[in-house]
Amino acid sequence: MGIVGGALQGIEATYLSRKAGFETVVLDRREDAPARALADSSVTVDVVKEPDKAAKVLADCDAVIPALENYDALTELDRIKAGFGGPFLFDLQAYDLSSSKQRSNEEMAKVGVPLPQPYPACGFPIIVKPSGQSGSVGVSEVNSEAEIPAALKKVADLHDVPIMQEFVRGKSVSIETIGNGRTARSYVTTEVVLDYNYDCKQVLCEPNILPPAEDEAFGNYIKETAEAIGLCGLMDMEAIRGAKGLRVLEIDARIPSQTPAAILA
Repeated sequence: MGIVGGALQGIEATYLSRKAGFETVVLDRREDAPARALADSSVTVDVVKEPDKAAKVLADCDAVIPALENYDALTELDRIKAGFGGPFLFDLQAYDLSSSKQRSNEEMAKVGVPLPQPYPACGFPIIVKPSGQSGSVGVSEVNSEAEIPAALKKVADLHDVPIMQEFVRGKSVSIETIGNGRTARSYVTTEVVLDYNYDCKQVLCEPNILPPAEDEAFGNYIKETAEAIGLCGLMDMEAIRGAKGLRVLEIDARIPSQTPAAILA
């Protein structure tokens, strides 16, 4: 298994690959990338500056998975994927779509995924967040019209487009899918435990995170979304279970961190 990227996602991919019985090689431009310590072997290479070197290593791999979110590296890997020894477990087109909350919300709405209500129909409090960022970067909780300009400035400072929607309180949950470009299947619902300062600090995988009917519906939401966008790779979906039921916040078409290991354990 060729794993490109040796940070948090790389640790996840390397750990799971070894648990599955694969011999692993990690490629990273940093000598001290932590996933290198878990791998059977590793190579120091910058895939953007040295694509031929990376391609030579990956030509011997039964499969290749990118475990990073550097867009230049992802596009270079997608360009040279024909030379890999096995499938490239990543969908650049789906990644581009999921990187825009604006575009992904539009796609999810088409298949009936329940989303937070948009402002101003929802009233306060609301969340103002950038369309193209991950985690809590640039996100503001807004409780009145007077607070909106400052929240919009945070988004503008990131040179991004704002998403303004209802603030949903409740349990944070996630689910994963794998698609082959035509069909997809969903996996196990997990609970994401959040910390005000750290963002995601823990993932729980245990029975009855959601009631059975909602759990089935959540699996259908991600499956139908994946099939609608023609996903050929991995994707996760995050939602909040509030007083009105599930409200889906976003999708991310890349290997998630923490969740798969929690499911395995």
